[in-house]
Amino acid sequence: MKKVSTYILSLNDYIDKKCPELFYFIPNYYNTTVFMIVKSLLRSNLLLLVFMWQSNSFKFGLGSLFNIGFDANSPVLKLFIGFVIRHLADKKIPNPDQQQDFLIKLLFLLQYKETLKKIEEHPIAKEKLLINLMNVFEQKHILLLSMNLLMLLKGDLYNDEEMGIGSKYYQTQFIELCSKDEKLLEHFLNLLLNHINDLITEVKLNYTESTNTSLPSRERHNNYSKACTGYTVLYKTVRALELVASLIPFAFLEHNAVLTQRTSDLCMHIIREGTDGKLNKLLTELNSGDNKKIETIKMFLSPIAGIYLSLYQFLSKKRSESTKIEEYIIKADGFELELMKIFISELKSTK
Repeated sequence: MKKVSTYILSLNDYIDKKCPELFYFIPNYYNTTVFMIVKSLLRSNLLLLVFMWQSNSFKFGLGSLFNIGFDANSPVLKLFIGFVIRHLADKKIPNPDQQQDFLIKLLFLLQYKETLKKIEEHPIAKEKLLINLMNVFEQKHILLLSMNLLMLLKGDLYNDEEMGIGSKYYQTQFIELCSKDEKLLEHFLNLLLNHINDLITEVKLNYTESTNTSLPSRERHNNYSKACTGYTVLYKTVRALELVASLIPFAFLEHNAVLTQRTSDLCMHIIREGTDGKLNKLLTELNSGDNKKIETIKMFLSPIAGIYLSLYQFLSKKRSESTKIEEYIIKADGFELELMKIFISELKSTK
């Protein structure tokens, strides 16, 4: 398996560098095959180490007998990382599913501390990983992109209350990139805000259609399923926005007046939908059922509290008298004091 993956990766890498125009004619089958091999070998290494530890094999000197020849230092892994990073934002890839495959491969690699360390050390990843991710924030891949960003910069997709380990290197690089490259920052944030607004509209529309009694029951059920799926994507994307606000709060307050107003409006819009809108009704229905994986109303609203908190802490450090968090909140389009009271009461018992 190792020899096969090394051969295919080396061949792809050679064609990619020496004859880039030919690369796009290579069947996706070969890339998928390599990914499956790399995944299997990484997982088998981890499972083997767990087995040997639990069975006390190391005590008897059997560790050297189980050398399968593939670990975080493998040249195969280095080739694979470079291959994935180069094509994350490749607009020349004709098949949109292939673009999605690269995002899935990256997400898999980010789940292991050992491979994350190798990504931090990889010259191509150092130069292109974050820029490629920020440039390719497209609607059709928004869930995978948000999950990759959360995994890279936060370190945990499922721990919503605290920052995970993440990559300190890429956190620092993200802040530096956003501080220096205004065009990249505006492009990325506008895409992120656009996607969240579109997702809210899509979820509301599907939920409304699911309650339309004039439609056939099967169609109503399909719309309800779409609303639930869309909500999951929306939640992760709002979490990504919260993460961004925690790392670069200046971008929401000092960078651009339009972006400042847009984020303030969006926060209020989410509060309205989560406390008194269609999303509130959808979540109430989901929470009353048996699906324990769906986030509660409090969890849906908590990223907005996280955004407000990050901006408040930023302003407090600056000790700015000209701008206060209250001013940021109340200047939102459609601000309502009663909604804010409900929002606060909802979150009182949460961390």
